Formats: sequence, structure tokens, C-alpha cells
Amino acid sequence: MAVDPMLTVSDVAKQLKVTEQYVRTLLRKGELQAEMVGKQWIIQPEAVEKYIKDNNIVIEPDDRPNKSGKLPDIIALSFFSGAMGLDIGLRKGGIEPILACEIEKHCRMTISANNPDIALIGDINKYSADKILEFAGIPKGRKVDVIVGGPPCQAFSSAGARRGLYDERGNVFLTFIDRIVEIQPTYAVIENVRGLLSSEFPYSDELTLEECIEAGIEPIKGGALLHILRRLREVGYSISFELYNAANFGTPQIRERVVMIAYHGDEKVGYLTPTHSENGEYGLPKWNTLRSALNQLLTDVEHHYVEFPEKRLKYYRTPTLVTHPAMPATDLCHPVEDRPLSVEEYKVIQGFPLDWKICGSILEQYKQIGNTVPIKLGEAIAKKILDHMNGKQIEIPVDFRFSRYINTDEVSWEKETRKRLTLKLEQLSLV
Repeated sequence: MAVDPMLTVSDVAKQLKVTEQYVRTLLRKGELQAEMVGKQWIIQPEAVEKYIKDNNIVIEPDDRPNKSGKLPDIIALSFFSGAMGLDIGLRKGGIEPILACEIEKHCRMTISANNPDIALIGDINKYSADKILEFAGIPKGRKVDVIVGGPPCQAFSSAGARRGLYDERGNVFLTFIDRIVEIQPTYAVIENVRGLLSSEFPYSDELTLEECIEAGIEPIKGGALLHILRRLREVGYSISFELYNAANFGTPQIRERVVMIAYHGDEKVGYLTPTHSENGEYGLPKWNTLRSALNQLLTDVEHHYVEFPEKRLKYYRTPTLVTHPAMPATDLCHPVEDRPLSVEEYKVIQGFPLDWKICGSILEQYKQIGNTVPIKLGEAIAKKILDHMNGKQIEIPVDFRFSRYINTDEVSWEKETRKRLTLKLEQLSLV
């Protein structure tokens, strides 16, 4: 019988992706079992496996090319993939990305654990358009059909510092736009938080950013999105967007996200087709509820969650804050038991398959699930793109409220934003 080879400090450091000094520290503390032979530590492979398991260690996977060797009929690339919520939804709707771009190590581990063959790359700033296509295994001359991505939302969050595209994370957003412009897929999908609609940025139709700064044009509310729209339109994209409540698409959760679909051509893609309405309007089923989601879990499932301190529990016990099982999920508290919602419960609320593995600590799992795009929303995006590809038009009630806000579609939003822009430029005597 073959004997497993013994490992050196250097071997273990490479396996764990840490420094050799860090491994020696683990050995001296006894956290990693080994024996000293002469002046060298010798480690059994089983000891390393035990250390990884006992400490829930997440080892970040390397960037890698597409391992499947196959190209589907529809070529799709995913950026800022996170725990792959949007990707799962796209796949359910008929579009499966062959490349994922993600920099956060726990998300990369989740991607690798569930989709070991997908091409995986890290920092988008370090990958040219040609290199991205190479990793995806796309031959020269083959058109990319779809690019999707939800760039980090913190830079645009209405709760943030409102630094918008000046923020380093905002610059990553611009890099994403650059890659879309360079690759020029037939469709580009951009998902983000509501704050994108109001993120401030210096803007003028006639001036570059540098000229705006020299002219003393201060950031305008909505300027960031105007800048993005201009960049995409300059290379031939027709753009539609709206603020969508995921509950209108079957998600048992009230969550609103901006979804922009850019088409490389003259015909805009229509708005997403709702599958549910709050009270059953338009002949649609009522919103799915928290109870309907939690009922998907087996009664003997093991729940993992972080206990709340008593002070916080008192806050969550406030009647107006407790999630009602007959309504979509809006809060962290379990509707019946005196505890927070578990990782397993959050997964079914977001629409993850029950066997989808989320890597990392419980807190990291909460974070990944919380940041993901609800699967049902991703599915609605894929179906709308496929309908557009096939020339199929679905009529949507003209007065359907996709969210609780007004002026959030590209037509009314741009009209209102340009009013503010004109007023500001007039004040500066620039129009």
C-alpha cells in the first residue's frame, strides 16, 4: 500500500497559502501537529487536513482557465460573482456563465466548491479584455453574448459616504464598464443598489471629466449614472433600466435593486416580466411569504447562526420589527423562535439550492448570502434576454409598480436628472 509523503514547512505554506514563518508559529504553538527530525519539521498530510477542518480554514483557489473545454450556445461571462446568486438565476433562466470574476477569497472558495470547472479570475484591474477571453476559452472571432456583473455597491450606497466614483470601489465600477466597451458583448447587465440612481459625480454632455473639474463643475446627483450611460451609448448600446423589488419575481423577500440591460443595437430590451404582485393584482399570484420559504427546509435540518446578545434581542422583539411569517422577509429575526434567522434559512429566502455550499465562517456565510442577487431576479433577467434574442415581446401592465419609488426607469430618471443638470450649469453660466 502506498504511503502518503511527508510534508515540509515549505510544502504546507504553499498548500495553506501562508508564509513559512506563519506555519512555524503554528507548529511551535502546537496548533498544527508535527515532529522534529534533526532541525526540520516533518508534517503528516493528515495533520494538515485536520488543522484545516478543525479551524474551518478557507484556502483561496488560484485563478484558472475554463476546465470544461466546452462552449455553450450562449457565451456569458460573470463579474463580481460573489456567492453566484445571479449566476444561479441566469442558469435557471437558460444562460450559464463560463467565467467568474471575484476577488474576495471566501466567495472564490464558494465558487470553486460548487462549480470546479468554471474559469475563475480575480482582480478585474489586472485582466485585459484579451486575457479574460483567453481564460474563458473563447476562440478568436467568437462573439460574447452576455456580460453580467454587480460591481461593489458600497461606493453607491445611500448609507455610505457618497463619494461615488471617486471611491476606489467606484473606480472598479469604471473598469467594468471599460471591459464591456472593449469586449462589446451583445448584452450587458449591470446590477446595483438604489444609490446608483443618485450617486454624485461631475458631469457635462460637452465636457470630459477633467474639463468639468477645471470648469469648477461640482458633482451632481445622478452624475455617475449619466457618465456610465454616455460611455455605453458612445459604442452603440441601447439601454433600459429600472428599480425592481425582488418580491415581484417570486423572492420571499422585499429587496430592491437597479438592473440595467444594455443591448448592442438600436432596440431596447424591455423591462423584466413580473411573476407576482403584492396583493394579487393583474391576475398574478401574491408575493411569496417567509413561511413559504422556511417550509422548504426539512424539520431535522441543522441550523447555524450567531447568537444575539440579550440587548439586541430586546430590540428585535419590538413588535414592528419582528418578521411576520405571512409577509416577505424584511428582518434578521426569526418569526417564531427567539433567535436570528440561520444561514440555512437565509439561503432558501434568497433562492439558493439546498445543497449549495457557502464557504467560510458563519459570519462570512451571512455576508455572502446577504450580498447576493436573489436567484429569482437573476432568472427573470435571463428570461428577458432570451425573449429579446428570440424576438418575443411580453406585455407588462403599463401601471405596474416595480418598486415603491417613482422616476426610477431610464426615461423618467434621465428626464429628472437632466433638469437638475441644466439648472446647475445655468448657475455656473455654462449653458
